Amino acid sequence: MRLTAFALTSVALVSCLGQETAFPAGLPSPPPPHFQSIARGQAEVWLLPDGGKSVYVQRGVAPPTMAFDLTQDGQPYPWDAPPTSLALFRGEFWIASGSRTLRRFAPNGVLRGAVNAPLPVTQVVATYEGIWVYDDLPAPVSQRLWWSRDGHSFAQVALHADETTTALAKLLSMQLVLTGGGANDIVMAHMIGPPEAIVFTPRGANRSIPLAYVRTAARDAMRVYRSGRNDLEQYSAPVRDLMELADGSVIVLRNREDARSTGGWTSLQGRRVDLYDPHGQQTGTAELPETGRFLLRTEEKDRVLVLTSSGHVITQAFGMPHGGEVLH
Repeated sequence: MRLTAFALTSVALVSCLGQETAFPAGLPSPPPPHFQSIARGQAEVWLLPDGGKSVYVQRGVAPPTMAFDLTQDGQPYPWDAPPTSLALFRGEFWIASGSRTLRRFAPNGVLRGAVNAPLPVTQVVATYEGIWVYDDLPAPVSQRLWWSRDGHSFAQVALHADETTTALAKLLSMQLVLTGGGANDIVMAHMIGPPEAIVFTPRGANRSIPLAYVRTAARDAMRVYRSGRNDLEQYSAPVRDLMELADGSVIVLRNREDARSTGGWTSLQGRRVDLYDPHGQQTGTAELPETGRFLLRTEEKDRVLVLTSSGHVITQAFGMPHGGEVLH
């Protein structure tokens, strides 16, 4: 099972493929689904909810709606394990579920086939020129990240970490937020770790982007797992979501920040979005009125659209950069 929830909590009618669901008058609408993964297209965003029975689409400023069910031979697709990640690659939806088999679905949700990956895949990310796969679970770290130009032949990408730590420490330290967007690179950030994003090419790490992040000195010191410290909300968890733009700019949704309150500290979750230029310079910050869950898209790089944890789509302008700091 992919362990991403700890970092995120402490984390209309739709085209010809869509469906419209009517609810009796006077009854409240059902709560929005919890989404596991996001795949950003040219004009829309596709989202994978818990359970993987369907795929949702989001367009414009409307909330996500169910686009189609995932099926095989006219029946709901029988997942062996809950899906964990979704990517849109060459007109198909690729879905990972923690096994070595990646399932490929047509734009209407019908199973087209499968691809054998070189490792169990918990995250799959598409770029303009290829597809990346990653395994969150304990294994030699050097074998966790792979890239393919054609989706069939994969090459290992160098990924370095301390192999002498415990399996639990490696598991938590190598939980990543991944995004694609460049020609053939991805941007990643550790869910528990320092405030930085790392750009990877098929040859390995390319550059690091220091990220703005407000935290107490105590949480700043908790960048790696410590034996016996099992309250994961105590750890440094800077990033909730990432998005790379075509020109190499990076947008970051901050995860859990600290703020002073009467008698102590309070937590701000997913309330700031930062824009970094292609050189890694922070150029703006958008302040959100409620907790953001996923970055959707930008409007002329002046405004950002965000899907909130409550299912709303909000648009917020970037203002002056709000820097990070360590609070004492």
